Amino acid sequence: MDKVEELAYEIESIVDRNSMARVLDLLAIMCAMKAEHIQSNWGDRNLAKAWTQLGEKVAKACEFAERESL
Repeated sequence: MDKVEELAYEIESIVDRNSMARVLDLLAIMCAMKAEHIQSNWGDRNLAKAWTQLGEKVAKACEFAERESL
C-alpha cells in the first residue's frame, strides 16, 4: 500500500468515527485559520483570500453533507 492509499484509509476512518459533515466543518475552520495566519504573519492578501474562498466552498459542501446526513 502506498502513502496515498494509507492516507485515504486514515481519512476514511476519521469520517467513519465522526461524519463527513463534521470533517468538512473542521476543514472549513482550518481554512479560515490558515487565511488569518497568512494575512497576519506574511501579509499576503491574495493567498489569504484564496484560503478564505476555499473555506467558503468547503462550508457549502459541509451544508450539503449535513442535509444529506453524511
